[in-house]
Amino acid sequence: MMVRFGYMSWLDEQIARREELKIRAALLDEHAPKVYADLWECIVKIIEEAKDKLPDARFFPNGSPKERHVLVSFIREGTPDRSMTLKLFPDGRKISAFFNLSEMIFEVGICKDGVVCLKREGNPVSGLDAAHMILGPFLFPELSIEQ
Repeated sequence: MMVRFGYMSWLDEQIARREELKIRAALLDEHAPKVYADLWECIVKIIEEAKDKLPDARFFPNGSPKERHVLVSFIREGTPDRSMTLKLFPDGRKISAFFNLSEMIFEVGICKDGVVCLKREGNPVSGLDAAHMILGPFLFPELSIEQ
């Protein structure tokens, strides 16, 4: 999104691009932890609802600010416990959700409106939609089986 005023030499363009990259990086550095925290908040809200609506499951969310965990323990005989890890990458540009021996990656990027947002495969996604994408196959793996 480089703005040109009159004639810019190649060198001027490169300098402008470098400045844009610095601004973009600073914006992502500043807002990525908030995007991650918002996603975790959406996950926790769904877990709170699940505590009431899935009486045979016990939920244990915990972790640190950059790595969160959810353990689900089931009362039903023969149903193994499940765990999910939500992690903000050290560079703040990706968030991973690891569960059921698979990993789901979300990118932290800048959307068209210039706001830092969550993306999945390059497309903007809300925190609530991302929470659904994660918790659907985590809590209900039997619904994820392709028919």
